[in-house]
Amino acid sequence: MQGERRGLYRGIAADFARFRPAYPEPLFAHLRARFGLDGSGRLLDLGCGTGRLTLPLAGAFAQVVGMDPEPEMLAEAAAEASRLGVSNTTWIEGGVSDLGPHLGRFRLITLGQVLHLVDPATTLAALAPLVEPGGGIAVVDEEHPDVPSNAWRRAIHAAVAPWLDDDRRSLLQRRTEPDDVVIARSPFARVEIFALPYQRPTDVERIVGFAASTSSASRAALGTRWPRVEAEMRRALFDINPTGTFVDDVILRAVLAWKD
Repeated sequence: MQGERRGLYRGIAADFARFRPAYPEPLFAHLRARFGLDGSGRLLDLGCGTGRLTLPLAGAFAQVVGMDPEPEMLAEAAAEASRLGVSNTTWIEGGVSDLGPHLGRFRLITLGQVLHLVDPATTLAALAPLVEPGGGIAVVDEEHPDVPSNAWRRAIHAAVAPWLDDDRRSLLQRRTEPDDVVIARSPFARVEIFALPYQRPTDVERIVGFAASTSSASRAALGTRWPRVEAEMRRALFDINPTGTFVDDVILRAVLAWKD
């Protein structure tokens, strides 16, 4: 399917599960309130990864479906569901091209940091028939403002970028249109934005681990280049702060949308 990139996250599920930070609870409280989630209905988390959206929302639905093209991600998600005692989940290997009426209908469909990896217009059109009346979608992403506390992000980018091949480097170039503008042109034309600025502590180990969990700078993507890139990242971070501790300034953005 046009725009769908499979295989990007192959071989990095363990780093993804360990180093990707959890979404903050106010996001889930907002989703429960705005979509009237009461323990009934169904959720589809498209591009679910290791279940960072799927599992915190599982208690708000009768059934939850996590869908991802990487079986390693699904295995991590299933293991975490078992550890948490979450039993109403189904894990399906697949991507946008596997969407269809066989999946049934859903009160809510979530997409966490995946819309930039697919063709958005085609994806949103494919999702529309799967949403039940009164339901909608939530597209969740993060922004990282250019503030002094986030100087370490620029240093990481400078350390990693020279080692990326052209295809991986292109992944760092995000769409110029905001998600809400793209979504407003889709069948989900009634749009709201939930924005939550917050700070989370981090350190060298978590920053390097997070880089290893990305599609562009993972161990699998960089191969034999990884040890050199890791050393460059560590050097850059300790140059900024010899203690190795940092603050990550984040703006969580969720675009909530309903069909007309």
